[in-house]
Amino acid sequence: MLKKSIQACISGQAQNFFQRLHQKYPHIPTREMTDVWKHIHSKKKQASTSPSKRFHCYHLFLREQRKEILQKSPHLSFGEVSREVAKQWRAQDEASKSMYRKRAKLLVKYHHHPTWIYYNDRPTKYVAHMARNWFEDDVELNIEIHESMSKEEIIELLILHPPV
Repeated sequence: MLKKSIQACISGQAQNFFQRLHQKYPHIPTREMTDVWKHIHSKKKQASTSPSKRFHCYHLFLREQRKEILQKSPHLSFGEVSREVAKQWRAQDEASKSMYRKRAKLLVKYHHHPTWIYYNDRPTKYVAHMARNWFEDDVELNIEIHESMSKEEIIELLILHPPV
């Protein structure tokens, strides 16, 4: 009952609003005004594709390990895969965890940069190959791309030292 009375009140206020709006702007058809109103109020909040400032290193680890586990054992359920990844995360040494922490910080820092957006979807070997080609010509920078570097670290170098 309360819901219907609230809806009736809001509907009455909306009608009054449109009448005043039509008086002020008679050249705009009422149908167009209602279409705009519906369009504005029907928009749902879209999920943000950018990582939050609290993006955790575990998320990167989870993303990588989940793929590997599912390739080895595709019959596992979501919960079983998550438990297995959690066990592997707890077994990681501090050096490995710090690498994931650094990668997560880079992701949060550069996720809007055009270079990041372009190269983040590319395979790591491709990114490393492009970076090697760019940096081998520039003797002044003296930057080497190592096999142990993550894709995020290589992209950061490309952002900080763009090719001329």
